[in-house]
Amino acid sequence: MVLNCLQIDKHISHFNLEEAINVVKKLKIKKVYFTHISHNLGKHNKINKLLPKNISLAYDGLQIDL
Repeated sequence: MVLNCLQIDKHISHFNLEEAINVVKKLKIKKVYFTHISHNLGKHNKINKLLPKNISLAYDGLQIDL
C-alpha cells in the first residue's frame, strides 16, 4: 500500500503520522510506503527508524516490484 503521511501535526486534508500508522494497523497491511511527505515530518532516517517494520518512508527514485 502507498499512503500519504504529510507531517507530525494534524492537517486538514492529509494524514499525519499517527493517523497513517493507525490506518495501517487497522487494515493489517503487510507492507506500506508513506509518501507525500513534508519537511515537517522530520529527517527521513530518524523517522524511518521509529516506524513499525512493515512501514517505510518512500523516497525519490523508489521502485517497487509487484
